[in-house]
Amino acid sequence: MYNLLTDAAMEVLADANLGVKVRQCSCSEDEDCVKVMQDQAKDCADHCWNKFSEITKNPQQLYTCVSTKMPVVSNFIRCMSTHIKSCVNSPTGPMIPKVDLRKMFDTGEQKLLASRAEILSKGLISSMK
Repeated sequence: MYNLLTDAAMEVLADANLGVKVRQCSCSEDEDCVKVMQDQAKDCADHCWNKFSEITKNPQQLYTCVSTKMPVVSNFIRCMSTHIKSCVNSPTGPMIPKVDLRKMFDTGEQKLLASRAEILSKGLISSMK
């Protein structure tokens, strides 16, 4: 399953590549982005739950579960930022491929929705049904 996820993630990244380059963010700039992503994740948890009624009969139980796990989401975002070397210590970083983040997330969402039957059958969220 891990290899499938890795392959799918790489495909999503490749699809979102815009074919141009941008300056890599400094770690100070990256820290600002991490904070924004953490806030967006919390905002989604507070406002997006009506969609979860499509995959579970008890969206409130899922909301409660995920809400208690928000520190895990924040830590995941911070961990990804720390370990993928998404920044450099200089405000004049190297040029790197530019990625359309909206397209990356939209494509990722489409792939997730397309594979939701498999995810449900593997029991990842079957306890929430």
